[in-house]
Amino acid sequence: MGVRVLILGGAGFIGSHLAEAYAALGWAVDIVDNLASGRRDNLAGISGMVRLIYKDAATSGWYVPNKRYDVIVQAAGLAATRLFTSRPVEAFWASVWPLEAALRYKRYRHRAVRVIYLSSSEIYGDPDCDIQHESYVGRVNCRGPRSGYDEGKRAGEALVESYQREYGVGCTVLRLFNTFGPRMASDGPVVPTMIRDALTQRLITVNEPGTQTRTLVYVIDTVRAILAAADLAEDPPYSINIGGTETFTVQEIAELVREVMGDPGIRIQRGPAVPEEPLRRRPDIRRAQSVLHWQPQVSVREGIVRTAQWISQQLQEGRL
Repeated sequence: MGVRVLILGGAGFIGSHLAEAYAALGWAVDIVDNLASGRRDNLAGISGMVRLIYKDAATSGWYVPNKRYDVIVQAAGLAATRLFTSRPVEAFWASVWPLEAALRYKRYRHRAVRVIYLSSSEIYGDPDCDIQHESYVGRVNCRGPRSGYDEGKRAGEALVESYQREYGVGCTVLRLFNTFGPRMASDGPVVPTMIRDALTQRLITVNEPGTQTRTLVYVIDTVRAILAAADLAEDPPYSINIGGTETFTVQEIAELVREVMGDPGIRIQRGPAVPEEPLRRRPDIRRAQSVLHWQPQVSVREGIVRTAQWISQQLQEGRL
């Protein structure tokens, strides 16, 4: 029997790219997804190579099929701001339920399985430090508009710690910072939204104050980090930041998008501030470099070029 991976949320943005990577390696790939934010179209290129199991988490929760898996990746979540602010309860549980199912599977059915939890830079909230090391405990408003997603990710990490302490069940936690690329929603996330609006309106909106900082990492590099984490001999007893090495203000990202589009006529305008939007996002990735032997390889410019090509094609085909 060959090696097999289960990707919870595998029809989503990052999950579908990860599914492609594992399929290319010759793994058997199973996906459980409720399609709340994922799309079947994301798997079109590997439709004959993966098994998609639709699961309505709202009525029956998440589960792990009765098979023997070598790796389980919890990639499910409502990461887009428009989703986690309008559906905060679902956003909270999407971070916790699939993870608990994976940890329960490891505890009772297959102790050797590697479980990877895709956490988020959102667990740091609105940091009061310029660079976020994994030891930073964060600054999150549990009653704020982002709390469903932010606290859901934090609850997920607390669940990982609890399973380790009480049952000796390990899990590798990756905190992802501002991953972007093809298949990402283009109605909220910074880079794809700017590209779509530049293509359709020749206009880019930068929410006030415009000096918010972000480090961007192309999705293929994030997938490389997940693959490296799954190859570790054992689960590290700490979380690992995964993000870019170059810091941009949101204004600078808009200017770079306009430059890549090659249209100086694209206007950049100011929009209203987003309530409780983090003003700083810059990961310390030394742990990823030393433990995973990983760092980004695709430049932000090249990533924007590839993303723009995909969005342009989607617009031409009437898919966006």
